[in-house]
Amino acid sequence: MTLELQRVDLHLVDQQVAERVIPPPADALDEQQRAELVASEPLSLLHVLGREGDDGAAAGERAGELLRELIDAGRYHDRGAVLAVHELATPRHRQVGLIAGIPIEDVRAGRVRAHEQTRAGRERNLADFLDAAGMDVSPVVLTHEPIDELDAALRQVTEREPDVSFLGWHEVHHRVWIVDSADHAAQIRSAARAIDAFTIVDGHHRVAAALTSVDRGSPGAPPSLLAELVTDRDLCLIGYDRLVRLEHRDQAHGVLESLSQVAEVEPLTAGLPDRPTGRFEMLVGTDTGWVSATFHDPPEGLPDALPAALLQERVLAPYLGIDDPRDDDRLEYVPGLDDLAALERAIQHGPAIAFVPRAVTADELLAVAADGATLPPKSTYVDPKPGPGVVLRLRDRSTTPTP
Repeated sequence: MTLELQRVDLHLVDQQVAERVIPPPADALDEQQRAELVASEPLSLLHVLGREGDDGAAAGERAGELLRELIDAGRYHDRGAVLAVHELATPRHRQVGLIAGIPIEDVRAGRVRAHEQTRAGRERNLADFLDAAGMDVSPVVLTHEPIDELDAALRQVTEREPDVSFLGWHEVHHRVWIVDSADHAAQIRSAARAIDAFTIVDGHHRVAAALTSVDRGSPGAPPSLLAELVTDRDLCLIGYDRLVRLEHRDQAHGVLESLSQVAEVEPLTAGLPDRPTGRFEMLVGTDTGWVSATFHDPPEGLPDALPAALLQERVLAPYLGIDDPRDDDRLEYVPGLDDLAALERAIQHGPAIAFVPRAVTADELLAVAADGATLPPKSTYVDPKPGPGVVLRLRDRSTTPTP
């Protein structure tokens, strides 16, 4: 079956307010950071988007109302049924993505492959939110092998001035080009037919929520998956840390004592250590300091040999009783965006233990997905992320048939 990308009905953020409207990715903020940003910026979409755990339908209905108010106020501009190119550049990395619609039937047929587990409750709540809002606020990031013809077509688009250009959170420079030329769109869609399959790198729950909406026949069910397509050549993956809240500090010390049964443990010098790079390595932090742990006798195959999987199977489940990492309130996931200062504050402030697995590589992620296997939740983090709100997709007129 040949892939046919769909044009999607997009509203693009206004150039004059983009830096104020577009917030950081939701999972990059802790509660204190979120509260500070909400208090300091009245235009931030954080005022619109609910927190995880909010009632999905009620929060979605309110979000839909506020987003339409932003559109009516000129904060977003209707660009019609189009494709778009979205460049994300930091001082260290550049990533170019194609914003388009992936037909739901292609998703269901397995052409969009997962590599992480999801949480059923989160899927349902997110589906409720998006159905009630009537729009999508953030594309799912999918990766694929480079296609020379597609690369050339996207370069042709980016030779002109962008429609929007702004500096976002964490030194991420966003540039967006709307592909409103029928010839350019046809060239891009033709080149994309060479793509056999995609792998999800950000947005597993959004993919699952889209399928949930379709399965239950929601009036606002999306006819296509709003996606940003990035070649695996351009991917930059960083680690996803774990913080486990404990009842008392002795639990953390007990885990440290037990670690030697499954790993080679090496105490580290005072101060914050560098992130782990060893193939089977992770860091463990408690109120007494940090240690490096390299797992003994790892299995040969993926995903079982990855530190994130070894951590779950050999430490979190047997020593802390976290048998289901998808739904345990003690377990928090922290993107590995910066140094370990945030984890250090958490383990010093209250009874807790921190785990920093070595980051999964792009090749490992693709191999896991290709085999139909999955990692524990939040095992990978793509950086930079498109984030919410650069484009909005209204679901009630989201996809226009392309001749």
